[in-house]
Amino acid sequence: MVIRHNAVRDLVFNLAQNASLGPVLEKYGCLGDCPGMRPADVYLPTILSGRPAAMDVAVIDPLQDNYVSKRVRAVEDYAENVKYHKYDEGFRDSKITFVPCVVDVFNGWCVEGQDLLADIIRRGADRLSLPRTSYIIQSWQRLAISVQRSCAKMTLSKIPVMDY
Repeated sequence: MVIRHNAVRDLVFNLAQNASLGPVLEKYGCLGDCPGMRPADVYLPTILSGRPAAMDVAVIDPLQDNYVSKRVRAVEDYAENVKYHKYDEGFRDSKITFVPCVVDVFNGWCVEGQDLLADIIRRGADRLSLPRTSYIIQSWQRLAISVQRSCAKMTLSKIPVMDY
């Protein structure tokens, strides 16, 4: 599962670099000295009306029993009940905006993460002086392929190697 997470996180970081947003990978200390609390997979010093944002990436499987039985949209449920539940209090008095960036293995994104990514991608197209339409399509394709490739790697790692 770490492979899936890191693949998406690294691509989000690269997209933010393309947009010249000065991203920081796995920024430490966003919540002060809180052991085990690392909510900034990708930290953006100035993005939302000049405020910094901490993007926390998660890749989930929407076919898990707890999502299917509740009949909820898994990415939104995970963002609300896991990510916000874990980090919201720490960011309450902070100048940093927390943005969960949750994607499922079928490439469904939570609204908040998708909106911020769309902004980053648009800025990247403008910064690189590329046509927005093609850059946006290619960026979302890269994200989708990254999720699928990492899921395939995870599946293949569980298949025993046969010695002939």
